[in-house]
Amino acid sequence: MDKVKRDALISSQEDLYGESLSTFGDAAGATRNGSIQIMHARFKGLMDGLRSYSDQRPITIHDVGSGLSDLYPYLKKNYSGDFTYSGTEINGAMVQMAQKKYPELTIFQQDIFESTKRYDYLVLSGVFNIPGKTTKSDWNIFVFQMITKMYELANAGIVFNFLTNYKTTHDSAHCYFNPETIYGFCQQLSRFVNLNHTLPLYEVTCTVYKPTFIQQLHAATDFEKYFK
Repeated sequence: MDKVKRDALISSQEDLYGESLSTFGDAAGATRNGSIQIMHARFKGLMDGLRSYSDQRPITIHDVGSGLSDLYPYLKKNYSGDFTYSGTEINGAMVQMAQKKYPELTIFQQDIFESTKRYDYLVLSGVFNIPGKTTKSDWNIFVFQMITKMYELANAGIVFNFLTNYKTTHDSAHCYFNPETIYGFCQQLSRFVNLNHTLPLYEVTCTVYKPTFIQQLHAATDFEKYFK
């Protein structure tokens, strides 16, 4: 997808979530989560994919499409490791609201495709669900380009979720993906891919680890042949 189309997509998404923010305010509905419980179930799936280099090493977590940065307090309460959270969000009103609540955070209002800053993990929740006015073909291109961009910026890995087309419901306003298609695409980036299809929601959490990170976790000589 070229920049002109991506800019139009970003503008459309900014309007879509701006309407949600106006309707729901500082609540789960602003980011198109049906409830706090549903949002936290999604966050639990993301959190399960986070693994630090060691028990002593803090990790950096960058939230792509961070919305109101609701992931931040969830991580503070439920993630036992040492981490630094930051976010990228395209909707300026959401950025302002999140910064007011959490002045200690760095939240960028930007197109993540323009970023070169690296993090241990990039996470994304719900961004791939609602294409709005974007055509299905353009949305698919955007999704796969986003996965690739996140992977490029990650030191350890990426974690994201998507709606599954397997034994699911259907809503014409939402976009559903075949888990095998997502898995096959991610295998082109790294062979260390995990799909979690066990959430009570109609969606999948996908984690893609960098080979160098996995190799650090398995430094014994017996494993050397698997990283050549």
